[in-house]
Amino acid sequence: MNLKRYSLGVVASFVSMMVLGYLLHGMALKSTYAAAPAGMLRSDADFGAHFHWLALGYLIFALAATWIYAYGVENKPWLAQGVRYGLALWALGTLMPNFVAFAVQPWPRQIMIKGTLADLVIMVVAGVIIAGVYKNSAGIPRSSRATA
Repeated sequence: MNLKRYSLGVVASFVSMMVLGYLLHGMALKSTYAAAPAGMLRSDADFGAHFHWLALGYLIFALAATWIYAYGVENKPWLAQGVRYGLALWALGTLMPNFVAFAVQPWPRQIMIKGTLADLVIMVVAGVIIAGVYKNSAGIPRSSRATA
């Protein structure tokens, strides 16, 4: 594995997810989340005390997403491949967990819909960024998977 390219993909996708997460969830949807029933979300102070868990979650996601892409990159146009990958990340990382959470927790429908759509933007951008890092690269050759 090309550690330099992998590290760049991890850092770039992590930073993009953190920045877009703040802009979309923290700023654009702030009033939507403020309308949540009492006790559904942490207070600002409590969130601040737990922020490191959010950052760790995004870091783990960036590590895994970049690693998976490096093994699956194909010799196809990188932008379209990145969008497709971002949609796959969204399905796995957002749609399934949000649908399950909506089924078992009393989330207001508007919070679920708007948060899920915000994550669509975050995941597609992350997919495109990772694909951009790996453009002009064959990734990890399929024949070396057993030894990589």
